[in-house]
Amino acid sequence: MTTNRSPSPATRPCARSPASTQRPPRTPAPAPRPVYIDGFWPLTDTDAKELNATERRTWSPKEPAKVQLIACVDHLGQGDFLRSCDYDSLLGSSGEEPFTLHLYKGEYEVTVYEARSGKPLGSTEIQGDAIFGTEDRPCPGTAVKPDNPRDNAKEGRPRPAQLREVLGPYVDGG
Repeated sequence: MTTNRSPSPATRPCARSPASTQRPPRTPAPAPRPVYIDGFWPLTDTDAKELNATERRTWSPKEPAKVQLIACVDHLGQGDFLRSCDYDSLLGSSGEEPFTLHLYKGEYEVTVYEARSGKPLGSTEIQGDAIFGTEDRPCPGTAVKPDNPRDNAKEGRPRPAQLREVLGPYVDGG
């Protein structure tokens, strides 16, 4: 069973500036270049099933020494509105007032660094739309009613496929 634990904030590469860990640059290795995506890896079992063994070694490397790129995914704020979801009661219990959750895409900046030198290679903004619904059932099946009605918004995170699309040119060298 794969655990979906991220390193602690003190050891996470994006918790401090990757440039602060500079070492002399090494000649870039040929593609694919294994990438560590801070806060999103290792892949969950579900996401890993989308990849073959070679892709898993590239997109979810288990050995830190093999990592050539670090991608920092920073939350910028609320993005585009997706939909509203109405709920009859708190987790299906009786006696609670109905409530509505408003789902939004989340705005994120993805910045890629060379792992060894900390050199920034590029950055792009994306809108994450992964919220616990599906196309067939676009609202999460259950939801916890927020204590404060002003907190009734949820934001999506980037999907693994979105991150692979954005990072592909760095990883694949093209």
